[in-house]
Amino acid sequence: MSTLKVNTIQDTSGANSSTPEQIQQGRAKVWCSYNGSTNSIRDSFSMSSVTDNGTGDFTFNYSVTVNNPCPLVMTITRSNQTVGSTPPGVRSGASHTDAASGIFTNGFRILHRPTSTAVDGNYYAIAVFGD
Repeated sequence: MSTLKVNTIQDTSGANSSTPEQIQQGRAKVWCSYNGSTNSIRDSFSMSSVTDNGTGDFTFNYSVTVNNPCPLVMTITRSNQTVGSTPPGVRSGASHTDAASGIFTNGFRILHRPTSTAVDGNYYAIAVFGD
């Protein structure tokens, strides 16, 4: 196996460049597309499993360790519920996903409540950024 060591990476026009550190810090450390209705991972990178703790309550487990104890975790959720002309799962002014038990270096837990009641959403998009 060969190792390529460079200070800067550029596109073919030379107009856009990045350092290896920028690329490392800007990429998602973990990502996942998950179906909470069927409890199945559609596709993922560095996500080992998802634990179903009950209706709308999931623990996402990484297959890698995120060294930063407070990584940036982004979630997008959608359920099959519809309110008026609002797209499924979208609630104006409401939190789609609440942090239930915090974020850890090996995973995190969420509670999906598009209304006052927790539901199993059919689509979760997860991205974790950190060292």
